[in-house]
Amino acid sequence: MRKCFNGNTVYQLLIFLLLTDGRIKDKQFIFNDNFDERILKKIKNKKIIRVSIKRQFKLIMAIHMILFFIKLKISFIRGEFSEYQKSDIYGESLYSPLLKNKFNKLYLLEDGIGNYISPKNIKVSVYSKIKRKIIDLILFRQSFEYGGRDKRVEKIYLTNENIVPIDIKNKVEILDLKELWNKKTEEEKEEILSLFDIDIKKINNLNEINILITQPLSEDRIITEEEKIDIYRKVISKYGENNVVIKPHPREETDYQKIFPNVYLLEGNIPFELLRLNNLKMKKMITLFSSTVLNIEQKTEVDFYGTEVHPKLLERFGSMDHIIKRNCYL
Repeated sequence: MRKCFNGNTVYQLLIFLLLTDGRIKDKQFIFNDNFDERILKKIKNKKIIRVSIKRQFKLIMAIHMILFFIKLKISFIRGEFSEYQKSDIYGESLYSPLLKNKFNKLYLLEDGIGNYISPKNIKVSVYSKIKRKIIDLILFRQSFEYGGRDKRVEKIYLTNENIVPIDIKNKVEILDLKELWNKKTEEEKEEILSLFDIDIKKINNLNEINILITQPLSEDRIITEEEKIDIYRKVISKYGENNVVIKPHPREETDYQKIFPNVYLLEGNIPFELLRLNNLKMKKMITLFSSTVLNIEQKTEVDFYGTEVHPKLLERFGSMDHIIKRNCYL
């Protein structure tokens, strides 16, 4: 059975490439239009699904999404994606279940901290619930349980066995990314590094650094851009700009170099885990509550600020002490 990637993030793409056999050219890919164009241009034989979402107005964004999914549903009915329905599907885009049939399998790939939080502990607005319900009815004619909880999802691939929610443990397989990386041939490693534009020499020059892992909190409309910048300004002030390297989240649009001119910025849509697999030497990792710090080496110190840094974050996600005990305060 061929392998098809239908995920949302570069981290899921990395896991897919580590988990599956064969080279990039031997696989199928379906991408949303928010994927990095530089990555898309390097993957041949690709199918790209594009949808323009208006970010600034919730109602307009919802209308665009609903119209897109109606169009997408028609495309599936016409059989435009029949070749992809002959492959096992890895990821979890909203429309992944449309590719599922009785012959293939649907696998969920870890995407972030949300994989380790029970949905009942995340506060969702009435607006979001209604929007999700409409999309579910358009696509599936029934509710689809996300986070791998749906019966159509065969298996969930995660990387930290200690904090897996109880209700999905029976589906979870724990991955050791370092072990998977070491099993790759040198040619496969070079192909993956090239795909993400990683310069190993540049990485090796960053020795014993304090690295701040940021999160797309304003892009996800949990707090405003100004609120996010204010939080990170307070965090960075505790270390000094000259002592911090920022690794932005791939979906972030914030120009951190302009805001913090003395901070070294790790640019590019690169999954941080791939930097770690290539021996990025860190003195300390700093984050609010990014899942990136869940599987680092024990010798690396972690400054974990938690959701308590802002009431909106705490209200939305609750405390993250069950993930990592908060040890830093603003």
